[in-house]
This record gives sequence, structure tokens and C-alpha cells, in this order.
Amino acid sequence: MIVDNKNFVAQLARAVAGDNAAMQAVLQEYDPLFRSRSMIDGEFDEDCYQYILLRAIQETPKFKGIKIFFSEGGRN
Repeated sequence: MIVDNKNFVAQLARAVAGDNAAMQAVLQEYDPLFRSRSMIDGEFDEDCYQYILLRAIQETPKFKGIKIFFSEGGRN
């Protein structure tokens, strides 16, 4: 994952603001992590994966880290 990438941070900010295309890009960036966390007893669990995606979609607009990141000395 490229969490410290300026473009990713800007994309995440757009996703938090409600930009659907940016949300898709963020979900795609984190997909390997979501898939790895969807393994149960060594097997991929589709229900778990879908739940993780749903929670990511629901919770991303509530993310406050972008405001904190940009307010701490403009590290963008």
C-alpha cells in the first residue's frame, strides 16, 4: 500500500468528501489487505470480504484523519 503517497492522500480526501471514483480507487488500493483479512481457517470467505468492503464504504466518509493530516503544518 502507498499510504504516504501524496496522490493517495488527495484521493482519500476526495473519497471522504463523497467522490465515488476516488472511493473505488481507495478500495482498490486496499483490496489486498481486505482479501488477506477475509481468510478464515486458511480459506477465502466471500461473506467476510463483502462485510469488510461494506464497512469500508460506510466508514470512509466518517474518517477524520485527513483534516488532522492537513492541519498539522500542511504536510501534503
